[in-house]
Amino acid sequence: MLKGFFRIFRFNSNDIGLALLLFALIVGAVALFSFNNNSNNAPQNTPPTANYVSSASDSIRTIDLERKVIDKTNRETSADYVGPPQKENYTPKRRIPEGATVDLNKADSATLTLVPGIGPTYARRIVALRNRLGGYYTILQLQEVYGMTPTRYSEIKKYFSLAEKPQRLRIATLAYDSIPQHPYLSREQHNAIERILFRDGKLRGWKQLLSLECFSHDDSIRLSHYFIME
Repeated sequence: MLKGFFRIFRFNSNDIGLALLLFALIVGAVALFSFNNNSNNAPQNTPPTANYVSSASDSIRTIDLERKVIDKTNRETSADYVGPPQKENYTPKRRIPEGATVDLNKADSATLTLVPGIGPTYARRIVALRNRLGGYYTILQLQEVYGMTPTRYSEIKKYFSLAEKPQRLRIATLAYDSIPQHPYLSREQHNAIERILFRDGKLRGWKQLLSLECFSHDDSIRLSHYFIME
């Protein structure tokens, strides 16, 4: 009978399959369109951000109040429970008074931290540079401390003094292989002095060194506080 029906309307099996596929696609498109419309028309229940932040702040305040309810004034105690130990009051570290100074070449790291604006890190850096140099010859050398800023330098320089200057080393008559390493003496300058001492046995002063390209007038000013070249 079914075959007779298909024969009347002249459908074959391939046409039926195609028709069913088209019908499924149309139904799916209609369902998707209806779902999108419903989603767009749905009410928004998400609370505003401001209300959420306000609620969170109220919760934090409530927790803080609960934490502050029990303290030493109303804490319940007994014969074997006397409560926690009393907290010590913080005492700020004593600083040297305005107008006082410390010797830049003698103060240790602990003493340097008494200077306003100097903490443990800068105190160690000041001492480290002093050891490398063999001592400071001027307060201005604080500007060479690693990480020193103009603002910090201007604030701390008034707290320092120099009772003693570095002892100078007579390098002019040293053995050529005994020249010390120094931050102000570059490798090229060190080698130049070494060659002169090896060849001549002594230096003839700054005039001889300044004739070399590796030495400048500024070098003579820096190095003259640490070395005697004649």
